[in-house]
Amino acid sequence: MKVLLALLSALAVLGCTETSVEEAPALHLRGFRLVDPHAREQRQADLYLVDGRVSLERPAESTKLKVVEGEGRWLIPGLHDLQATLWGNASSQHHSKLFHHTRLDVALGMNLYCGVTYVLTARHVPERMRDLAKRVQLLGLQGATMGRGEMPLIGGTRKLRFGWPVTSPMAVPGTVARVKRSGAAALAISYRTKADPVRPSVSPEVMRKAVAEARRQSIPSIVEVVDWRSAEAAARAGADAILGMPLGPLPPAVLKRLKGRGVAMILPLVPLTELALLSKDPSPLDSPLLKATVPKDVLDSFRDPAAYGKNAAMAARLDRTRLLANVGRLNSSGITVLAASEAGWSQGSFHGHSVHRSMELMVESGMSIWDALASVTSEAADFMRRPVGFRTDDLADFVILDADPLVDIANTQRIVGVIHGGEVVDRDRLRPDLRYRTFKGSW
Repeated sequence: MKVLLALLSALAVLGCTETSVEEAPALHLRGFRLVDPHAREQRQADLYLVDGRVSLERPAESTKLKVVEGEGRWLIPGLHDLQATLWGNASSQHHSKLFHHTRLDVALGMNLYCGVTYVLTARHVPERMRDLAKRVQLLGLQGATMGRGEMPLIGGTRKLRFGWPVTSPMAVPGTVARVKRSGAAALAISYRTKADPVRPSVSPEVMRKAVAEARRQSIPSIVEVVDWRSAEAAARAGADAILGMPLGPLPPAVLKRLKGRGVAMILPLVPLTELALLSKDPSPLDSPLLKATVPKDVLDSFRDPAAYGKNAAMAARLDRTRLLANVGRLNSSGITVLAASEAGWSQGSFHGHSVHRSMELMVESGMSIWDALASVTSEAADFMRRPVGFRTDDLADFVILDADPLVDIANTQRIVGVIHGGEVVDRDRLRPDLRYRTFKGSW
């Protein structure tokens, strides 16, 4: 075991022969137990990864082939986080007091280290995001694939830091066309009944027009909400997904509307439930994934509830039992449940690790382990129109585990390797330098 893990760290392969990186050989995955959320089955079979895609047939003899020995380990599709803000990890304090600040490439690297191969983000200035993404690509930096959404459409009359103001339905077609031309992965729309100075709500007319226009221009629409009434209105308008987890009881009429419209729910479970747990039981902070990616002083800030800042203290008082009951009702009604960590934006949520915690919370809510796995792998990938898995031509993003996730969903954290874009990742190079990345002081 020790020899095998040493090879993984040094060569970024499991039991393979040397081949130059420049040649980018095809991979032969042999001896793995494939945990397939699409088929809902576990099986042993060989896989071939060619040009970043899955093939069930052996490539031509002329193709350079590198064998990766699984030795009975488990292989699951890459994990997906459908909303994170890629600037670091929040502490329990106000960001001006303590914040784990990172560059874009470091945040993407932390996600990939934790097995998250795709991150959707829609809360950055788009021009800056395009420049940063280009830098990552030119420098050949490794990290999770970033699905860039333009800043959400918001109400109001002036451009804010986290949104584009759209006040007239007449302006919607041109705005959506610009979002699509930019290469954005989705159109985010802020729609809420409560006043929000950061992301003011668009009007009902603009929301309906934006959803319809996104569908016409073939770009997924995600409507951000904070209450069930707004969620029902977004479903009635035909939104592809709703981002948010309202705190109140889930009305039967809303549940019926969501199911009837086939709307996916992207749930930020960790920000809404984790602090209530950590205030009583800080043991999740001892995760090896967190210790490898988050500074100790940031983690320690969550161990003493008496020292929590105002927002963290409020979150710690939320009724997590009722929230999780709503998750179970959504899933049992046949509504697609997906995960958003809100890392970088929310206290108690951390890049990469919180996707694993989301699965644990889903299982706690009554979802099956298969349903929880599918939520952050195959179903999330299908929603983003970039299928991953074990089918021919699926994207070759996988996580290698040394324990069976179907026995305990927490075993998804027992990562011994990550494959991204058809290549085995050197995870040690993705770990951030925790000595200097803690941010203290004003912005």
